[in-house]
Amino acid sequence: MKILRLHYPLAADTGYPEKTVIAMGFFDGFHKGHQAVLQRAKDEAAQRGAKLAVLTYDHHPALVYKKMTSHEKRYLTLLDYNWRYSKSSV
Repeated sequence: MKILRLHYPLAADTGYPEKTVIAMGFFDGFHKGHQAVLQRAKDEAAQRGAKLAVLTYDHHPALVYKKMTSHEKRYLTLLDYNWRYSKSSV
């Protein structure tokens, strides 16, 4: 598993030039719905001969359009989050 951190403004070169399928969303847990999304992306990447990447957000998207603190929407610690994804064979 390779972790790339993207920050605004984006650099011209992210260092990831390979053909890639991206599963994108706010993965606030690792329930069956998220597992299904990741499996679908993994299958699509295999079918296309591409790498699989997961793009997620550090904070819930509601922070952009609602007045709530990041603490209210943090469900997993970063360590727990990364560990769960590493065990999912993504």
